[in-house]
Amino acid sequence: MNDKIEKALSKIIFYFPSLSYIIFGWEIEENNNIPTMATNYKKLLYNPLFINSLSIPEISAVIIHEIIHCVFLHPTEITNIQAQDKNPQKWNWALEIVTNAATLDLIKDTEFKLPGKPFSPIKANKFPIESSEACYIYDEAGHNH
Repeated sequence: MNDKIEKALSKIIFYFPSLSYIIFGWEIEENNNIPTMATNYKKLLYNPLFINSLSIPEISAVIIHEIIHCVFLHPTEITNIQAQDKNPQKWNWALEIVTNAATLDLIKDTEFKLPGKPFSPIKANKFPIESSEACYIYDEAGHNH
């Protein structure tokens, strides 16, 4: 396992021991085919280039983001059923907005920080693909989940 991920996981368990249930259930796997980090509930997948570009507090926040996806059952058949007949891109934005709002609520009094700047596709009605600046999908509406 990547040393930075190991340190980030230790910090998460220290701040939020109740999240260890999900962490200890994961296999942690390097994956160069994903741009950042992802989960399928059973695994935490990470791109080592992405991890190496971040600080430990940022990695911790991204891992918490992935934990919250699991808590909200985002990588399961339930959300696939909920997504039926919906615009897939907008559905994904909605999942990310709610997940990032919950992440920010949880990490508010910690050293953890999501990497990049918040970006609202609701206000812009698009994602800034042309931007080279790191960002995460967020809108204040996500706090009303």
